[in-house]
Amino acid sequence: MGTMSGAAEGRHHERTARPLDAAAVSRVVAASLDDPSWDDLDRIRVVREFVRVVQDEAGGPADVAVLLEQEPPATGHRGWDALFGGLAEWVASSRGIDPPGWAYAEGRFADRFFFPQRTGFGKASALANAPAAFRRRGVFVDPLALESDGVSL
Repeated sequence: MGTMSGAAEGRHHERTARPLDAAAVSRVVAASLDDPSWDDLDRIRVVREFVRVVQDEAGGPADVAVLLEQEPPATGHRGWDALFGGLAEWVASSRGIDPPGWAYAEGRFADRFFFPQRTGFGKASALANAPAAFRRRGVFVDPLALESDGVSL
């Protein structure tokens, strides 16, 4: 199935070029949290690439279930861990399948509101448009930021 495309590979190619399932994306985000050359925009781009793989390369619901079946390891940041729970629920629901059980684990809910889009406009847009799968976890992200590279984060 999918690997990182040219747009998302960029300067972080060596860290992200591998089959892209939710667990792989989580490992990339976790590694990036201690790397000052990464910011939340870079992390959202990696998550966006996973969404692209689901939308463009995953055949049917069974393929999507495979991309979600392995629980992503904890990133060390409660907000990002909650984002992965919301992402699994959002992606699964959009493809008509049940979200994996790990998406509802206690560690998949933020302990305070989390905005990976840190600009004023990004936060306002995320508050207005975050899907319920993210909002219920305390994560506010505009779905357009996960689906399009042209959105200002």
